[in-house]
Amino acid sequence: MNISGWIRGMMAKSYRVDRFFELVIDCIVKELEEWEHDTMIPYDWDAQNPNVNITFIIDLSLYTMQMSKTDIEQRKNQGPFSLDRTLWRFLERKGIKLRDDQYIRYVYGIFNVD
Repeated sequence: MNISGWIRGMMAKSYRVDRFFELVIDCIVKELEEWEHDTMIPYDWDAQNPNVNITFIIDLSLYTMQMSKTDIEQRKNQGPFSLDRTLWRFLERKGIKLRDDQYIRYVYGIFNVD
């Protein structure tokens, strides 16, 4: 997936936390679909609940996690890919293998210098 670090940085600074969270989830879905995984990531952003329940459905496997909205906002403020990194690390622990591409390099802060 082609992504710009500068644009993502502007989004992290200007988007509301719920909108930024939605953007990150959409990026993860698109990335997994590019890797030919059948993917859905429903989540429950209830205004009354301080936590967000996230369900990753990847190739008929189900993985669930919960994050506080406070933690999500802190990660948004830490850096444009900090929230992505948290979610990808969760998926890695569940056995999802990452591929080397531009988006994953941004997420993990790995850039090739030729």
